[in-house]
Amino acid sequence: QRQMCIRDSHMGEDCFKKAVINMKGSLAKGGELFIIDINGMFTNLGTTNKVLISLIEKLATKFTGDFNIGSRIPTILNEMNFKNIKYQIQLEDFKGDEREEEVRQMKFRFKLAHDSMAKIFSNKVEHESFVNLFIAELECDSTAYYISKFIVSGSNS
Repeated sequence: QRQMCIRDSHMGEDCFKKAVINMKGSLAKGGELFIIDINGMFTNLGTTNKVLISLIEKLATKFTGDFNIGSRIPTILNEMNFKNIKYQIQLEDFKGDEREEEVRQMKFRFKLAHDSMAKIFSNKVEHESFVNLFIAELECDSTAYYISKFIVSGSNS
């Protein structure tokens, strides 16, 4: 194929590298791989709620994936002999209608990730507490929330 795209869903680095290897094997010589990764989706919330901060830290330390692989993707592609590596980083903060849409999407993400996130927390109450506190903070306009979007491309040598 001439072009392929990976939308990283916070997989760990080893899993990510395996995915890139598989994609590279399907890519025509000179074909391009595009990768979009979001950093900070669950960790870049400017809360002062100590319980929520503790739960976010627990999520970040016990999660088996990588919430911050985006900045390393260009280096990983270089190590895998991709050429013409390009990247851009977009910082997105959510205000007004964009914040409302992000709240809606975050609720949906929490539903999709329910089973895997439930394993991270000690019990159902702790998991539900995390989700409810996170959404409540996200709904508060005065709570800063942002993500970094990494858009990376490289061509198969």
